Amino acid sequence: MASEPNIEEAEQEQTLVSRAVDGDADAFGALYTRHLDAIYRYIFFRVADVPLAEDLTEEVFVRAWTALPKYEPQGYRFASWLYQIARNLVVDHYRVQSSRAHVDDPALEDLPDPQLHPEDQVADQEGLASLARAVQQLGDDEQHV
Repeated sequence: MASEPNIEEAEQEQTLVSRAVDGDADAFGALYTRHLDAIYRYIFFRVADVPLAEDLTEEVFVRAWTALPKYEPQGYRFASWLYQIARNLVVDHYRVQSSRAHVDDPALEDLPDPQLHPEDQVADQEGLASLARAVQQLGDDEQHV
C-alpha cells in the first residue's frame, strides 16, 4: 500500500508541479522520474503486455505535458491526475480493441455493405453469381490461377 507523502515531499512536489506548469521541462522531468514506475505498474497490471504498457505509460506523460498548462490541482495530488490519464488511456485502448474485434470478424465479410442501396446489393449479388457460372464453364486447368 502506498504511503502518503510527508509534508516536505508534498511541498517539493507542489513546487515541481508549479514550475512544470510554467513550462520548466526539468521540473517535469523530475515529476516523470518520480511517478514513472508507479504509473507503469498501474497500466501493466491492467493490460498484461510489456510493450503496450510501455507505450501507454509514455502516452500518459506526453498527454500530461501537453495538458499541463491547464492543470489545476483542486485539492488532489498530481499523481491522482496522472492515474486518471492512465485510466482513461487503458479504457480507450480496450474500447478500440473491442471495436476492432468486431470489424475483423471473418463472418462479417459475407454481409452486404450497409452503405449500398438494396438495388445495388442485388446487382452485386447477381454479378457474383454470373461470375461463378462463368468460372464453372472453364476447364479445370483454367479455373486454377
